[in-house]
Amino acid sequence: MKNILQLVALVVLTVVVSFNAQAQNQRFQPEQQAYLKPSLKLTPAFGYRTFMAQYEHPINDHFSVSLLAGLKFSATADDNTLSPVGNDADKGGYLVDVIGRYYFKTAPSGFYLQGALGASNIIYRNGTVRPYSFTTGIKEAKLGTPTANTVPNPNAFRVAVGGGYQWTIIPRTLIADINLSVGSYSNTDGSALQLYFTPSVGYIF
Repeated sequence: MKNILQLVALVVLTVVVSFNAQAQNQRFQPEQQAYLKPSLKLTPAFGYRTFMAQYEHPINDHFSVSLLAGLKFSATADDNTLSPVGNDADKGGYLVDVIGRYYFKTAPSGFYLQGALGASNIIYRNGTVRPYSFTTGIKEAKLGTPTANTVPNPNAFRVAVGGGYQWTIIPRTLIADINLSVGSYSNTDGSALQLYFTPSVGYIF
């Protein structure tokens, strides 16, 4: 619940700042907007002990390529509650995604569709493999004894598809992104799908 509240607060703050900056945005002509400029965005996932950053580079009016990298920090001695995934949830890890996006208007602003290829060794206490996931990788039959590694770590590679909306809050300075994706991963129990949400804010170069 704490993570969801943090997410809602971030979205509300972003919308408020966007409206406050609207008057300033009117002073810039379209050719002065931050189109076709690269950006670096950060995703707040402190409740997951995870830091994620994404570099996006538009390659033409409609397409961009991105590199998303994340680090999960290992649990502290005070964070030792039992988990259905056992000790694996307390370990640190990494994730890397290579993302391609298609913008319906001018990149990198507006609605878009995306595809991603990624690698990761992260698993969280609820069996998910990404922050802000709405589905879990834990099967009901595996929820019996939370003292053992009842859910093995997923294999490193995965694919995902999704979409979202990205907008320039302050021209040539501040950008925000809201993304919803479905990713496929597999482990020794077979493959599974996870739905996850990725909010981010960042700086336009």
